[in-house]
Amino acid sequence: MKSLVRSLLLATCIALKLKAGAGQRSVVVWGSEATGPRAVPPDLTEVIQVSTGVRHCAALKSDGTVITWGTFDAGDVEVPQPANLTNVIAISSGKNHVLALKGDGTVVRWGIQHNNRPAMPAGLSNVVAIAGGFDHSIALKADGTVLAWQTLDGVVVPAGLSNITHIAATASGGIALRQDGALVRFEANNVTTNYTSLPGVKKVAGQISSTAYLGLDGTIALPPDADAQLQALTNLFGIKDIDVGDVAVIALRSDGSLTGVRPSANGGELDFPSSISNNVISLSIYERSCIALLGDPLLGQAPFIVVNPSSTTNQAGGTLSLSVAATGTPPLSYQWRKDGVPVPGQIQSTLTMANLSELDAGAYDVIVRGTTVVTSGPPATVTVLGPPQFTGASVVKGVAGIPLAHQLTTTGQATGFFASGLPSGVALDTTSGFLSGAPAYGGNYQATIVATNGFGIASKVITFQVKHRGAVVAWGLNTYGATNVPAGLSNVVAVAGGGFSSLALLNDGTVRQWGDSAQPPNGLTNVVSVSAGFLHYLALKSDGMVVGWGIDAFGETVVPNGVSNLIAAVAGDQHSLALRANGTVIAWGRNDFGQASVPADLTNVVAISARGYSSLAVRSDGTIVRWGSATNTVIPPDLTNAIAIGAGTEHYLALLSDRTVVGWGDTNKLGFPLGLTNVIELSAGNFHSVALASRGPAPGTNIVLVWGQTNGTSGEQYLLPAELSDPSIRVADVAAGYLHSLAVLGEIEPPSIPTIVKQPENQPGHVGNSASFFVSAFGSGPLQYQWWGLNLPLSGKTNATLALTDLQIVQAGPYFVVVSNPFGSVTSSIVSLSVSAAGTPPTITQQPSNAVVTAASNASFSVAATGTSPLSYQWYRGTNFLTGATNASLTLTNVQPNQAGLYTVVVSNQAGSVVSSGAALSILPSASLDGGRIAAWGLDSAGQVSLAPGASNIISIAAGENFTVALKSDGTVMAWGNNFYGQVTGTPNLSTYLLANPVSLGGQVLSNIRSLSARRAHTLALKNDGTVVSWGNGSSGETSVPTGLSGVSAVAAGGLHSVALKSDGTVVAWGGNNQGQSSVPVGLSGVVAIAAGYEHTLALKGDGTIVAWGRNSNYGESTVPSGLGTVTAIAAGEAHNVAIKADGTVTVWGANFFPPNGIPEGLSDVKQISAGADFTLALKTDGSVVAWGFNGYGQTNVPAGLTGVTAVAAGYGHSVALFGASSPGLANIPSISGQPQSQTVVMSSNVTFGVTVSGPGPLSYQWLRNGRALPGASVPSLVFTATNRAMAGSYAVVVTNAYGSTTSSPALLRVLVPQRLDTLERLAGGGFKLRFGDHDGNGLVDSDRTNFVIQYSTNLSGPIVFWLDLTNASPAVIGGKVELDAPGANGSSRRFYRVIER
Repeated sequence: MKSLVRSLLLATCIALKLKAGAGQRSVVVWGSEATGPRAVPPDLTEVIQVSTGVRHCAALKSDGTVITWGTFDAGDVEVPQPANLTNVIAISSGKNHVLALKGDGTVVRWGIQHNNRPAMPAGLSNVVAIAGGFDHSIALKADGTVLAWQTLDGVVVPAGLSNITHIAATASGGIALRQDGALVRFEANNVTTNYTSLPGVKKVAGQISSTAYLGLDGTIALPPDADAQLQALTNLFGIKDIDVGDVAVIALRSDGSLTGVRPSANGGELDFPSSISNNVISLSIYERSCIALLGDPLLGQAPFIVVNPSSTTNQAGGTLSLSVAATGTPPLSYQWRKDGVPVPGQIQSTLTMANLSELDAGAYDVIVRGTTVVTSGPPATVTVLGPPQFTGASVVKGVAGIPLAHQLTTTGQATGFFASGLPSGVALDTTSGFLSGAPAYGGNYQATIVATNGFGIASKVITFQVKHRGAVVAWGLNTYGATNVPAGLSNVVAVAGGGFSSLALLNDGTVRQWGDSAQPPNGLTNVVSVSAGFLHYLALKSDGMVVGWGIDAFGETVVPNGVSNLIAAVAGDQHSLALRANGTVIAWGRNDFGQASVPADLTNVVAISARGYSSLAVRSDGTIVRWGSATNTVIPPDLTNAIAIGAGTEHYLALLSDRTVVGWGDTNKLGFPLGLTNVIELSAGNFHSVALASRGPAPGTNIVLVWGQTNGTSGEQYLLPAELSDPSIRVADVAAGYLHSLAVLGEIEPPSIPTIVKQPENQPGHVGNSASFFVSAFGSGPLQYQWWGLNLPLSGKTNATLALTDLQIVQAGPYFVVVSNPFGSVTSSIVSLSVSAAGTPPTITQQPSNAVVTAASNASFSVAATGTSPLSYQWYRGTNFLTGATNASLTLTNVQPNQAGLYTVVVSNQAGSVVSSGAALSILPSASLDGGRIAAWGLDSAGQVSLAPGASNIISIAAGENFTVALKSDGTVMAWGNNFYGQVTGTPNLSTYLLANPVSLGGQVLSNIRSLSARRAHTLALKNDGTVVSWGNGSSGETSVPTGLSGVSAVAAGGLHSVALKSDGTVVAWGGNNQGQSSVPVGLSGVVAIAAGYEHTLALKGDGTIVAWGRNSNYGESTVPSGLGTVTAIAAGEAHNVAIKADGTVTVWGANFFPPNGIPEGLSDVKQISAGADFTLALKTDGSVVAWGFNGYGQTNVPAGLTGVTAVAAGYGHSVALFGASSPGLANIPSISGQPQSQTVVMSSNVTFGVTVSGPGPLSYQWLRNGRALPGASVPSLVFTATNRAMAGSYAVVVTNAYGSTTSSPALLRVLVPQRLDTLERLAGGGFKLRFGDHDGNGLVDSDRTNFVIQYSTNLSGPIVFWLDLTNASPAVIGGKVELDAPGANGSSRRFYRVIER
């Protein structure tokens, strides 16, 4: 009671003092311009907030008005006093301007205005916070977005910045605090910095050089790049406000006193006036000018919102209630706002609105006013649900046979949709309102859609406009009706235009023709392509034969005898061409210009075209050959990458591999339109051309483009029909006639004979069981299937799957299937069905054992198993299938470190299969340190190839520009070649042909080295202790190793920069950075390998992905190709990159000027790569070397007979190979000092298995469960969340580095799951049937049965309850649950049961 009285008295005193003494507050200024223009007006009272610029100040009074004084612009402009400015709730000053935030969410700005910068956005509203910067301003809107204006130096708010709760303005940009605690700082030139999330931040403050954050707990946090002297601030507590000047940070303690830190000499900010003594209510700083509001601290507790209003969903006609909880010196006043506009009468801490309508929906917040003003945030979203109302389009367009997608939209959140009258093939999702499916037929359909929710229903009529699939559109000169498309024509797959006629190929292999009087021959079927000349026409059939018809003035329709096996046929004006499958061309018809005289040496042709009196062909290398009319036919000399061609009348087109078009010939016909890119198909007519281009990956994004010469016509051929401008219609084919054009709407599958893409496979079976065969095929439908068995057709077996039930021995034998359609048939491979009596599945009696062997020796594993013969075996390394490893024993010869890992075997027979436990193979380095030799070839201008032929005991090599470096087995280094920058001896001179053995730096022999890297004119050496040494050219700082750099596991030398990989997976770079090559991406981690090019850098992460940075503008060397898959190794050349994929193949990207990325065909089994200036070396697993790229110095001429290679290095113009390489010793194999520990946990617990390992990095990890590799589990700690019984098992980890691998001891994970009784029923004779299983619904297996103890009791009501084990029941696992019959005991009428898991 006494405590309550004291509290009431204290509150009463505070209220009385506030009422009587609010005007007793005062304002004080200090720092720059503390006197003169910034001197405080003597009559200033009733102030609740202050703000300062460099030479001006502003004060917000309790009545919502603003007082300003001082000058702008270094004293030349007096600060104006804004007229009629009221209802202000917050102020902020920039250097030469003032901002005021009004209660209605609008902003007023006054001060110096820079006309060459963006002005304040018109209609700016719904603002909840403001901040003034150097000359710019920032506003935070109620929806959590940020706006900035009057910015300079390209300052823009980052795209997508949202969910912001606090802002601050810096000298040139701003700081934004996201709702999740993330901090974003944006500055000049679009520089954006994302800091680590800081949860619990109350305020952000920043200006020129410093930034600070005030936490809800009264502590201060700093960004990672903060000045070290500011760190003292992080030790403070009890802070209620902060502000930042140019470099100083001042903090207001809860007792009203000030403290601060300035990293450089005091500029006056920390010389607090004597009037300040535990009486500061709030403060503001700009650069070195400071202002504070003084008064009784008890009266200065600014309002702080403890609980923001929450979003809510309400029913129309109901009542809305929103509440806010705030602290601060009373009295507090409230003003609620909707969408930034005050709600009349809502001035309490709780907003209440009755009889809601949808007009009341919106974003609500509340302004709390006390000694200062604060706004809640983020706004609460209020949703009001009423009867649904449809919005959106009333017309849905599509093409028959092509899936459409349309989302119905409503207000009022419809919960159900229903439809009648939908086109066949179109379905409505009754929950989401999503329309999808392929309309079966063309036409217009009207469907009635009904939407409903708990408040009513709405209906709408949707019109479906469905084009016929494969319809044809024609336009242009209509002589003889060439553009009069027959009514109802559909299912067209291709078109062709002639002089006065048009052709359409249907998907059933027939041809339609309209225009002049010519018609296809009767019975013409099985056609796969058509072509139209001036007055004659050709059709290519599926059997490789050509049929011609029309005017035959020069024999153009008469195909020469014996011509067959054709894959293309085209018609010119009065001649014809055909392309054979062997890449040769045959021609017939008119030949007065040589158009039918095919060049004798023309081979390797992949495409042909003809028009007028000319013929064209494309070779497989992308070059073009022309013959016939000589007018305007000079092919561009650099045209080498064509993939398709179109011949017009004296003008010609080529489609290039980059999907652009090149033209030559009559320039009047070559006025290419804008946007002629991403071209899919092209065709040339007499005076015009037509192309089909793609505008994106989705259907409906194709566009038709037409261009050329009218030549006295009215230009009808250039006027696209309306259908072709409809974005919902996909165009599948285009063709140019002589003066008209054609297009096919909607894709139709071209006619084709069936092709089998998946053959049936041999099937084992047992008597009485089932077996099935499956075939997958495609081709023009409908496809028909006929299965054959035992050389007889099987009646009724006419589906893609052949299912055989109740197998008998007599059904064993050969089976196959014939797949057919109207265009032909194909027969599958013959497979076998074996049927045997029921057998015994295999059981492993002896598991394979771990093996530890020396590199280059042999390793063996074996397994013993029983079961019905025959038994088959298949060995695996990790999850990789080992080809040919199909015996009970596995022998590996000449093993290498990359073969270390976990080996398992699958043993199978006709009755089943079983997987062995894993056996770890650890490979120790060779004990011998002898035999490492060097082979070198290529440019020898400085002795880099020839100077050290007798070098021995070499274990590692590197090659730079005209010099070579080698690491010896004793840890010393030798170097030879060009020494201009000291890259050989460590001391620069002009000499070449120098040899340093060993290399000495500063008079000391370089030793204890474990790896090297060289590029251009400097070398990096990694020492055994994880430090780095560098020598050679250091003009860009590339040899200046950062002080204190340690823990390094790999190094890479670039052109003028250097890179180091640390053992924690992070990357450090130094030296030249003109292309950003030394700017390591923020947050990059998990790296296992690095590579450095001339001005770019690569990093390989543990998940097999690549990160690249640095130069990218010229060759794309920093643009990593998509879809690379898992990469295991990387290398960087001057401007190209090489990567080894998990399957041993190689990918190259970047510069192609010589070309380094012409990968030899069939290259595989690659284990190491090295990239030179403009060439590449690859070392295969068999010890051979493959080289490609620029060969001006013979650097890709691998010496004949070079085998047994263990490493390669590519220099500027020379190559080096190491064979018979030595081992650096056994001690480098990973050593496990902390083993994973067994754990028993309850279901849904979190589990972590860890391992502690020592040994040279990079280290790789592979966790195993029950001896099998866990995909993706490749980190030192294995973490499981929400465990269940299926996760239980034995876990171990294989740790590998370059010298070998080690496997941990196994750790057992046991997951205990509460049991749930499923069945308890009384049986005849007094027994009970029990059935129970895991509480989480996961199924049990038979091996789980022995983990349970079933107990019973006959009485639970006594003082002592006795539970007895049920020992006379035989539980079994059935359907994932334990089931048992418990017999009765002594005639007991009831029993109680419980289950205990051991």
